[in-house]
Amino acid sequence: MRSDTLHVAHVTPTISRMGGGVATYLWESIAALRHVGVRSTVLGLEDPFVEEDVTPHLEHVPDLRVVTCRRVGPRLLGHSPQLRQRLAATLADHVDVIHCHGMRMAPEFEAYRAARRCRVPLIASPHGQLDPWVLATHRWRKRVVSLAYQRRALPRADCFHATALQEARHVRAAGLSMPISVTAIGLDSSGYRAEADRGPLEATWPRLKGRKILLYMSTVYPKKRLPALAEVWAAMHRQWPQWLLVVGGQELSGDRAVAERIIVDRGAAENTLFVGAVAEAVKKTFLACSEIFVLPTAGENFGITIAEALASELPVITSTTTPWSGLRRAQCGWWIDVDNAVLRNTLEEAMGLDDSARRAMGRRGRQLIEQQYHWPSIARRMADTYAWMAGTRPSPAHLIPQGAQVPADGV
Repeated sequence: MRSDTLHVAHVTPTISRMGGGVATYLWESIAALRHVGVRSTVLGLEDPFVEEDVTPHLEHVPDLRVVTCRRVGPRLLGHSPQLRQRLAATLADHVDVIHCHGMRMAPEFEAYRAARRCRVPLIASPHGQLDPWVLATHRWRKRVVSLAYQRRALPRADCFHATALQEARHVRAAGLSMPISVTAIGLDSSGYRAEADRGPLEATWPRLKGRKILLYMSTVYPKKRLPALAEVWAAMHRQWPQWLLVVGGQELSGDRAVAERIIVDRGAAENTLFVGAVAEAVKKTFLACSEIFVLPTAGENFGITIAEALASELPVITSTTTPWSGLRRAQCGWWIDVDNAVLRNTLEEAMGLDDSARRAMGRRGRQLIEQQYHWPSIARRMADTYAWMAGTRPSPAHLIPQGAQVPADGV
């Protein structure tokens, strides 16, 4: 079914690279939804990268409207009176559904409030914010945010969007009984390559020359466990002198400095390269030029960087706290416990494989993405969810009904 008349307003604090995987998902989903007839407006807050990062999307998605608003006060809260005003103006332009991305800052609360005031159905994507690890950290800060926004906002959602059954369980564990649309994040594998010219990378970072790359490319904050990876790598790098650990991604905490200190103190600096936040094209080149991708995270609602690595034909090492049990079934990576000893053993196993074995794993990984995470089918599922919320179609099969338990099968 096409949803040609649907207009969805997406509200999220961060729409640039500073939003990490959430921003990547937002822009790719909007492009895919346009092909099934869903028109989008995006409302987010200003930051130093918005103009550079948003412009390409405006050029490639017809009818896309982006509204950026000034923040007032601490970045943690994201308070923006201007967003409140512009959201009200947007809803006056016949919006069928509001899609709220995140749940801990003022823009999300403004979305909930506007939805009730204008009687527009609202779907909320937690994007990992209900993960047990996330809930257990910075409890004092989250209590303040909860009192300010969350307790008033969450019960007002008409539906939740979970990227996997694992995240749907987190929604229910939080005491939320609303319907849940279980719809994965898609990926256009045609935008990712298995090989690329390393010349431009080597010109910028000469230490890449002649080295095999073990790649960490993700946002940097405590849940991702970058310091743990640094500890493991510092203890084993001397046995693997032909390999270089490359660490890239937007810094959202002080964990990069912690990891760098570990690497320097343990004498692993020559076998480690920190490249920081890089542009999308550079990130894709790193993916294409690497041998193994590693993300030793304490939890992910999906993990878009994992999907990107698989699309680039990279074997992946990640944790059982992610919804990627398919790595084992498809024999395209390692799905391991959150444990440093296990991580070291797995890295040694992966690096010890011959190149042909790793390439075979990589090809199976790309097949997994193309078969299960192809954007056209994912976009149709989300469009069907929007249409159901707007009252133009029956409940879709992938919807967990109000109050129903989450199926036990799958992750």
